[in-house]
Amino acid sequence: MATTLKGTGLSDRTLALTFDGGPTAITPAIGDFLSANDIRAAFFVDGRFIGQASDGLARLKARGHLVGQRGYSGSDLNSTPEPALEVRTTDAMVAPYVTGDMYLLRSTSGSFNEALTGRLNAAGLNKYVGPIGWDVGTTGGEFLSDQDCLAQGQEASRCAQYYIDRLRTTLSGVVRLHTTDPASLAVVQFLVPKLKNEGYAFVRLDEVPPIRLLLERAGGTPGTIGGGGGCNEY
Repeated sequence: MATTLKGTGLSDRTLALTFDGGPTAITPAIGDFLSANDIRAAFFVDGRFIGQASDGLARLKARGHLVGQRGYSGSDLNSTPEPALEVRTTDAMVAPYVTGDMYLLRSTSGSFNEALTGRLNAAGLNKYVGPIGWDVGTTGGEFLSDQDCLAQGQEASRCAQYYIDRLRTTLSGVVRLHTTDPASLAVVQFLVPKLKNEGYAFVRLDEVPPIRLLLERAGGTPGTIGGGGGCNEY
C-alpha cells in the first residue's frame, strides 16, 4: 500500500463508479438503481455505521457490488491517532460483505502518506489494496463534488452536471460519489442515463488493470460475484 490507485489503463469513456460514506438508508437504493442499469460499483463504508445497516450491505453484495472501507470514523486515515486500529476494527465488521477476498481501502483524502503506509503494513493489514483514489470527484476550480454541491443547496440535476462536464474532459477513470445526503440517489439517477447516452461504459473497480493485479497478489479473486464472506484473520 503506497501509490494512489486510479483508473489507469481504462479505455476512453470507461468509468468505475465508487461511493463514499455511510452506509446510510439511501445506500442500498443506490445499489439497486445501479444494478437495474447493469452497473456494479464499489462502496467505501465507515465502520461506525455498519451495525445499523447490515441488511443494506448484504443487499449490495448480492447485487454484485463491492464493499470496501474507510476506517471506523471515516476521518482521513493520514491524521487519525490510531489508523491501524480503525482499519482492523472495521475489518471485523465488513468481512461478511467482502466479495472474493477483495479487501479495498480508501482514505477520505484519497492518498496515504509514508507514515500511514508503514503503520498499516506493520499491523499486518497487507491484504488491503489501496489507497483507492479517484480521477473525478474532488472539489476544485469550477467543479463541485456531489457532496459539496448538495450541501450548498443545489439541485441534484446540477450536481450531476458537474460530473458530466468534467468527464467530457477526463473521458475515463474512477469516479467518486457519496451516499451521505438523501438527495444522493437523485444525483445518480440523473447522472447514469446521461452518461449512457453519451456512450460511456461502466466497469467494476476490480476490472481496472492495476487494481485487479494488486487484488490478485493480495489473495483476492477479481470477477467474483457474491459468495461467502471474507476472512479477517491476520
